Amino acid sequence: DEAAERAAAAALCDASVVYVSPLTRALQTAQIALAPLLRSRGLPLTLAPNAREKLNAGGADTIGIAVGGAEVRARARDFLVPLYDGDEAAVDALVAPPLDDLEARSRWWSVVPETPEEAAARVDEVLNQLRHSEHERAILVGHSHFLRELFRRHLRPDFAAARPELAAALQSHKLSNCGVAALEIDFSAAPGDPLVSGAQLLFGTRLVP
Repeated sequence: DEAAERAAAAALCDASVVYVSPLTRALQTAQIALAPLLRSRGLPLTLAPNAREKLNAGGADTIGIAVGGAEVRARARDFLVPLYDGDEAAVDALVAPPLDDLEARSRWWSVVPETPEEAAARVDEVLNQLRHSEHERAILVGHSHFLRELFRRHLRPDFAAARPELAAALQSHKLSNCGVAALEIDFSAAPGDPLVSGAQLLFGTRLVP
């Protein structure tokens, strides 16, 4: 409902860490959509290679090119300048937030299609990173196939029973471009058990086939 959506949006704005796939389109999404939050809170963008898109056959746009924060930022900037009609000052402001590139200083992408087991292992690693983080609220900027894999593996049965239509759609459909989903993750669950105890679509986000 509307009150729940407002509460979820407020919680998102209270996030104290932002993880983002190093693929250019994800980084640009974070730099544009989260610009006010990054400026007001002085947050860096933490590059999280395990949140990159799932590599399927023919998925050339899921293969990285840039290594390290400087290269990743420069590539994002190059693609943003035309979008902003050559306004380099505006683009420089967008790409100004620092990048924590610790996990992206060597080749972080795969060049061959991933097996389901490999994709699942990356999903689990991202959740482990969140589990062991000191932050209570986090923003993860990733990709539709990766997130669908997360939902397929980690939606808890009680959530699926309470909201069966949404649960089924999350596991079979994709978030619309730039879509936002607020998740509640229960890290008290036993290892290997599903962790996502709640999910809500925000800001007009749709699920598309």
